[in-house]
Amino acid sequence: NQAGRTFFHRVLATRAFAVGDYAVAVTNGKPAVTFGCPIFDSSKRVQGVVFASMELSWMAGTRSELSAQVPAAATLTEIDRNGTILACYPSSRSSYGQPFPDRALVKTVFSHRDGIVEVSDSRGIPSFCAFSQRHSQLVAGNVTTLLQIPRHILFAAADRARQRDLAWLGTAAGLTLALGWLGVRFVILRPVKPL
Repeated sequence: NQAGRTFFHRVLATRAFAVGDYAVAVTNGKPAVTFGCPIFDSSKRVQGVVFASMELSWMAGTRSELSAQVPAAATLTEIDRNGTILACYPSSRSSYGQPFPDRALVKTVFSHRDGIVEVSDSRGIPSFCAFSQRHSQLVAGNVTTLLQIPRHILFAAADRARQRDLAWLGTAAGLTLALGWLGVRFVILRPVKPL
């Protein structure tokens, strides 16, 4: 009997397709989202609700294109309005349905619609976290997507460019000093020595 579930109440209230909140599936105990759609009789009264449950871990298979878009060592996490992990990349099946571990970060991202904050990740590595809220078709209400990138990965290309530029600058300075020394030696000191 699903009459006490959120999706069931939403279907009856809207008389349309509705999505429930995250819950643990009764059949296998895994985190899932349940969808419902009303069944009407000839006089347009709701006679029942057809429903289906989708395990949150299924979404990991739908995110394979992210491997080409998410930088190495970065993590992409989608959480619901309660801070529960709905999807993550790289996939960690044990994370689905669990609360996002950094509660302070969750509080920060829920206080703004989108933005970027500097945080330390679970290992204490300085990172930047970009976040944005959007309406979800998989769960009721909004979801927040968080992209967390370690600081050293984010600035790796800029650091390499700076090191290359400093190397060229050092080389140019060394050549300038060497040419200046040779110029002084041959143009000024050589004629002055015989005098």
